[in-house]
Amino acid sequence: MGSIGIEWVNQYNGNASDLSNNDNNARGFYNTLQGVKQFDYGDNLAWDQDFEKSGKGSPSTGTDTSYADNVDIAFFSGHGSRNYLLFGRNDFDNGKARNTEMELGDKDLEWIVFDGCQALESNGVFDRWGWGVFKGLHFILGFATICYDKKNRGEKFARRLNDSWTVREA
Repeated sequence: MGSIGIEWVNQYNGNASDLSNNDNNARGFYNTLQGVKQFDYGDNLAWDQDFEKSGKGSPSTGTDTSYADNVDIAFFSGHGSRNYLLFGRNDFDNGKARNTEMELGDKDLEWIVFDGCQALESNGVFDRWGWGVFKGLHFILGFATICYDKKNRGEKFARRLNDSWTVREA
């Protein structure tokens, strides 16, 4: 597969309701998928700036070239919304990795998974996550609907990839 990175959040420190299974979900993906393990950051070590491009947004503290855009596939498990991924800390940046702050694939990233509610909600999805975000990225995978706090989605996805399913089919 190539290189793999995951970030997950269960503890939201008052930014949103806490979740229970995102660590198991993301780590199931990470530990099952064949490839080079690059990073696994969770809870207070998972930061929005790891998905954002330096110089974009406010504050413009993006470090994606060292994290999300420095692997072949990245997996985020936590709260999502139509315009951003939500993190449990907002003292490094603002706790939200916004679509307007991302440019993915301009270094290495080919696929990214948003395992969070409604990140790919269909009304205006291409305007939100399309041309401004795709800079070499092949796919954004995620939910258009509510997704539930399950612990094994990532592992199931990784098994299918290991069994030679295409990313789209898996």
